[in-house]
Amino acid sequence: MTLKLHKRPGTRFYYAIGTVNGKEIRQSLKTPNRKAAEEAKAALEAKLYRDGIYGKGHRTSFREAAELYLKHRPNARFIAPISKGAVNVVQKTNAITATP
Repeated sequence: MTLKLHKRPGTRFYYAIGTVNGKEIRQSLKTPNRKAAEEAKAALEAKLYRDGIYGKGHRTSFREAAELYLKHRPNARFIAPISKGAVNVVQKTNAITATP
């Protein structure tokens, strides 16, 4: 089931109510504007579906993404220079922050 907009009597804010990935959701969208509430509801629903698929707060580093890309497209000649540059930037940043 998808989320639906609901405005409780006596309140000014819209709520998103429904079930996403088997979890019941009832969350304030913190806006009295219907159009803004629709956008907030869509963003919330997308985030909940994404969290259900990838896990809450899943993050992929650039290096991991580049390695996955190279694994599936081994002739991707543009990724190697970019990933080497990113490694150099990280090494320089670590050296700067490690300096007393």
